[in-house]
Amino acid sequence: MARFTLPRDLYHGKGALEALKTFEGKRAMICVGGGSMKRFGFLDKAAGYLREAGMEVELFEGIEPDPSVETVMRGAEAMIRFQPDWIIAMGGGSPIDAAKAMWIKYEYPETTFEDMRKVFGLPKLRKKARFCAISSTSGTATEVTAFSIITDYAKGIKYPVADFEITPDVAIVDPDLAETMPRKLVAHTGMDAMTHAVEAYVSTANCDFTDPLALHAIKMIQHDLVDPHYRLFNGAEIFLHKREIQRFFLKELGGVPRVEGNGTQRIFNLMGNGGQEGGLGIIKGAQSQILFLQKELLLVIFLQMKIENNATDSTYRDKCQKNICQPVYFRSKRSYNVRKMVCDQTQSYI
Repeated sequence: MARFTLPRDLYHGKGALEALKTFEGKRAMICVGGGSMKRFGFLDKAAGYLREAGMEVELFEGIEPDPSVETVMRGAEAMIRFQPDWIIAMGGGSPIDAAKAMWIKYEYPETTFEDMRKVFGLPKLRKKARFCAISSTSGTATEVTAFSIITDYAKGIKYPVADFEITPDVAIVDPDLAETMPRKLVAHTGMDAMTHAVEAYVSTANCDFTDPLALHAIKMIQHDLVDPHYRLFNGAEIFLHKREIQRFFLKELGGVPRVEGNGTQRIFNLMGNGGQEGGLGIIKGAQSQILFLQKELLLVIFLQMKIENNATDSTYRDKCQKNICQPVYFRSKRSYNVRKMVCDQTQSYI
């Protein structure tokens, strides 16, 4: 039996943030990141709408990119003190991911981070609070998924938290928030969104509900973010040069140890099993295992190299290569050369 889970309500379109006025409850905690939501006035708007709904509001600010276990525990302690019946996570993927993990700890204070990492093994939530995710970027899709990524910096590992219970109750997708992104972030998160869409289409768990969403997302990204002259994603160039690729393999992978496997498969063996835990595709999983490097740039390296990894049928794989990868990635000699360079570089170091 398969399952396809989305938030019960998804408010979208300009001004969708005002949906917060309709929420019913006594207390709401807003979890936010580094300050852009405050700087552009959206944090004050959200708090104002919740107060109009008759709620007391408290903020938990300063959630870092790639949120840590320590941040999750601090946020959960703040929730236990305040006792919200709504958790509002606002911003990019990091504050939403962190707030999901805080929610688990708030509902079950005895839960450890190790408990959270048991894939699809969480107890029932919503005994204390419901969850609303308000996204300000593209790409992560955490506002509609059952996943969260939390970093244990002591171990240098990013861990997935995966369970249908942490799928938000409400998602708010207001383009006013996304329009504040700088050009470079539009490019990087656009690449992230493209990777999600392609991986969903070639996933072994794809179905008739997911395929239309994935294919339409690919078309929208290509239409809205890729210009006709192939300066990718709204004019921001994100392909890596050879020197950057060399630096990546030497620095981030520490010279690349000997591992089992043939060809480009070895690069994924280096990443551990992050590509399989929690339902992540191998590309996102491998990317999530590398710290301290612009993660969306890694997607450029990994996407075409291992798209066939999720495809069990050769005809289906060939269809994906022809209908998705060729139009998007190989319309110019330069982009093909970059992909070939990455493969050659992998072979030369392993």
